[in-house]
Amino acid sequence: MININLPNDIWSVHDSIKLQKEIMQFYNLSFEEFLQKASTSIYEKIKKIYPNLKNWLLLCGHNLNGLYGYSIAILAYYEGYNVNIIDSQEKIFFKNQYIDSLREIWKRTGKKIYSLNSTFPKANLIIDALLGDQLYVFYKEKYEKIIKKVNMHHAKTLSIDIPSGLISETGNTFGETIQADDTIIVLFIKPGHLTGKARQYIGKIHYIHLNMNNWLKRKKSPIQRINTNFLKNKLLPRSPILHKGNCGKILVIGGYKGTVGAVYMTAEGALRAGAGLVKILTHKENIAMINITVRPELMVNELTKFNLEKEILWSDVIIIGPGLGKNQWGKFAFLTVINSKKPILLDADALSILSEHTYKNNNCIITPHPKEAAVLLNVKIQDIENNRLSIAKELRKKHKGIVVLKGPGTIIASKKKIAIADIGNVGMATGGMGDILSGIIGSFMVDMDLFTAASIGCIAHGAAADFLAKKKGTRGLLATDLFKVLYKFINPRFLKK
Repeated sequence: MININLPNDIWSVHDSIKLQKEIMQFYNLSFEEFLQKASTSIYEKIKKIYPNLKNWLLLCGHNLNGLYGYSIAILAYYEGYNVNIIDSQEKIFFKNQYIDSLREIWKRTGKKIYSLNSTFPKANLIIDALLGDQLYVFYKEKYEKIIKKVNMHHAKTLSIDIPSGLISETGNTFGETIQADDTIIVLFIKPGHLTGKARQYIGKIHYIHLNMNNWLKRKKSPIQRINTNFLKNKLLPRSPILHKGNCGKILVIGGYKGTVGAVYMTAEGALRAGAGLVKILTHKENIAMINITVRPELMVNELTKFNLEKEILWSDVIIIGPGLGKNQWGKFAFLTVINSKKPILLDADALSILSEHTYKNNNCIITPHPKEAAVLLNVKIQDIENNRLSIAKELRKKHKGIVVLKGPGTIIASKKKIAIADIGNVGMATGGMGDILSGIIGSFMVDMDLFTAASIGCIAHGAAADFLAKKKGTRGLLATDLFKVLYKFINPRFLKK
């Protein structure tokens, strides 16, 4: 899922409510005027998305979404659409007077207001204005039944702001969740639009700025959406007089018996991302295999105490973990590396070993997937998925440095900034993808601050995978396939096209 035309600022629900009040004040709009402006814009957008669908069914809650829903229904009715409303009939929203007023206007059309338990009227478009992001605390079992009916219905489904059941703050769900074909967002992108389970339910995103984008651009959120545009702004041409010695010397440590593939993919990932020299320290049984069957550009040696101390001094950046193992062999390497002063990236088995230590280092990047994050925090995997943003912050607080919490909508967290990578696809759910990501990030750690290096690495990695998925599909995508196209996303002259 690539959302090209969205703003980069991502706001919490609390901040979006506050900013909506500020924006109304700035443009001297009453709540009724704002509602009319937003509803009209949503209505016009729906007509553009589905120009041939004329039988609309709106599911309306008693919240801002419900107000949008009623307003849209009234506009559509008077333009000749066949429109029906199902009303949640809750009395919980602070602006009930507006719902009551719109209901009266609707009643004057002579049209019936259906309840949640009603049989669905004829519809080829269902518009979900039921729960929204301000009402999830009131989610009740009775909504599950209607959401199931919507998901089983043949009609197209469009959600306003966020599919009912999906939580704007986290991207987690309550249970049954609307499976939207399209979602229209007004003004404020939230974390739950981009991370967690969002991609499973949100469909194609359409953004409406209400011609208020000049004001919105003045506001900056600490949470940023990043995509390939981030690469265009951050990747600069290299000096024409560089040589291999100052393009980065990367030391990759890992590969116990039988796990040579992981350490190799990390090392080649670093090479492909532009590192000048890459050395592998691995188990002695792997050396011949690497020398014979993989990249001749890679240097390889046995992981011993002497070699490790020597190569740490040689290196600019150290990546440790892929295929490392959790035995004494891996633990001795881990403890030696974390006592060095070099920039470090910890991945895979190094994260398991890290869970046994109270290690904090601002010159370090950790790259856990949800299971590894659960081990680091001694919680269940579901706890990680329930609130990925909060978990990334907690990991950062515990270990300092930069956290890359992998998964759909990968989160990159520093002390003051958070980025959500709006890139990648399900084809990346295959062995080796994380190993290559570590190599790519490690390469950029040589001459960039760690947050930028991690962000660029995640975007270049995801962009390469998206390019291949668009060309060949997601099934059967191999991690090493990325090597063939990665250059397109790390060289400025290709990015400008």
